[in-house]
Amino acid sequence: MKIFLKIRSIFDRISYPDNSSEKRNNNISPKLEEKLALAPFLVIALAFLLLWGRVFSLKVKNGPVYEKKILENINYDTAESAYKRGDILDRNGTPLAVSKESYRIILNPADILEGQDDEKKKKRAEDNLEMTSKVLAETFGYDQQMIKDRINEYKDRRYYRLDAGITSEQKESFDANKETAEKDQRTSGKVIGVSFEKTYQRSYPNNALACDVIGFSQGDGDVGTGGIEQFYNSNLIGKEGKKYGYFNEDVGSNQVIKSAEDGDQIVSTIDINIQRIVEKHIQEWESSTGSKRTAVLVMNPNNGEILALATSKGYDLNHPRDLTKFYQQADIDKMDDKKKNDALNEIWRNFAVSDTYEPGSPSKVFTVAAGLEEGVIKGNETYFCDGFQKIGKWTIKCVSVHGHGLLTVTGALMQSCNDALMQIGAAIGVERFTKYQKIFGFGEMTGVDLPGEADTKGLIHTAQNMSAVDLATNSFGQNYNTTMVQTAAAFCSVINGGSYYRPHVAKQ
Repeated sequence: MKIFLKIRSIFDRISYPDNSSEKRNNNISPKLEEKLALAPFLVIALAFLLLWGRVFSLKVKNGPVYEKKILENINYDTAESAYKRGDILDRNGTPLAVSKESYRIILNPADILEGQDDEKKKKRAEDNLEMTSKVLAETFGYDQQMIKDRINEYKDRRYYRLDAGITSEQKESFDANKETAEKDQRTSGKVIGVSFEKTYQRSYPNNALACDVIGFSQGDGDVGTGGIEQFYNSNLIGKEGKKYGYFNEDVGSNQVIKSAEDGDQIVSTIDINIQRIVEKHIQEWESSTGSKRTAVLVMNPNNGEILALATSKGYDLNHPRDLTKFYQQADIDKMDDKKKNDALNEIWRNFAVSDTYEPGSPSKVFTVAAGLEEGVIKGNETYFCDGFQKIGKWTIKCVSVHGHGLLTVTGALMQSCNDALMQIGAAIGVERFTKYQKIFGFGEMTGVDLPGEADTKGLIHTAQNMSAVDLATNSFGQNYNTTMVQTAAAFCSVINGGSYYRPHVAKQ
């Protein structure tokens, strides 16, 4: 009764917000007041009745219809088929990177552990788990307990990818071990819930050859690291195929198979024969003289095709994380993960593209070319080298401290004379000199189709901040930075008569 009175009080406040008793109708009978108090409960009861009726309609009357609609959208079986990553070839069709067939190990934990919650079937489930994990461990070298833990961890799943990169020989070995184990009368378990999906494993037939150009891809081949593998990754990858089933409107099963789409093939500009010659000479140089880093780049000046590119830190593309070629095992053992990653990144780094340096004497050609193009020199001039030039308060020396004497333009290049080049640079002047640096591509990105190209925009002078000393040192290749691929592309434009081609490693 207290609840009724409370509800009545609420209705009173709604009807008479100022609580004035004068506004109440004192003629209402007690029975009518009691009926009014019950009105909210009747409304709520009616709402519940309507809701229950709707639920009944959905569940009983239309239940099968909605059940079919739901089942139509539920997959009852899904499997993937791997795509083949596109091959990389040299310009003559020689394979540089290929994808070979291999297998993934797929587990069905729910199948292996079926019945483990049933006392009558529990022993059989335990025996199957023991037998399956044992054969897997013996065949592939896994820790048996690790396999058991994985199966128990994913006990409700029917698809679990345990490993990849399994060879045909390993698969056949597993099948043989399975047959032998199941014939053993001393055991009652079976090897169940193990299947193999065909996939592909990346392989590099020439090991370390052209590693800086090719790069590598591991695992399922979805990601490339370095070289063509990284730069053209979106072209090389394909689309996985799928096989899945679903329930149709009659709750019958249908199956759809979508075939895998393989990745595109890349034909590179690399000539494997030239590449071998280059790497042979780098090895000979390193064995005799040696250097911190040696790199060689061979480019066709008439189209920008890179025919060979190699550095002294070549690594095996099939084992890109192997540091033993560069470090003693004792030193590797002392490295933490960060130091190992730093060491690997240093090895994988493409010096010709990613590192900058002062170009030095090779850039003297560009100074002479700019002078000839602008008409500042004709080519028949002579310059006297006394071993230095005095620029302001600075004395800038030539490579020959005693001087080369009288030199022609050709002689200045042949003798690599700093003094003569400073004189030519001064004649060109700051405005024209910086203009030609830009024309030759210095301070600009070349657009080479390899990852990690260094940005040298802030590593050269502008006409506004180049001093007389800067002009003098720049004229013979010091006091500004470039990359090896920039220098090579600039040289090509001098050789071919003035056309600048973007350096590139992909032919088609």
